[in-house]
Amino acid sequence: MLIIPAAAARGFARTPEQMAFIASLFGAVSVIAGLNASLRFDTPAGPSIIVAAAAIYAISLMGWRKAR
Repeated sequence: MLIIPAAAARGFARTPEQMAFIASLFGAVSVIAGLNASLRFDTPAGPSIIVAAAAIYAISLMGWRKAR
């Protein structure tokens, strides 16, 4: 939860402050999505949050590659 949101935010930010803000948003979305998936699919919360964060990272890489 320290590296994945920051890596996902890297392509969308122009300044370090923007990157920190976007990374915190991605982290919050990861937690919410992971906890919802944990409830719905009866899986452990921690790994579900990490899977959600990894999905956000993968989606951001696809969007970042197209924007270049």
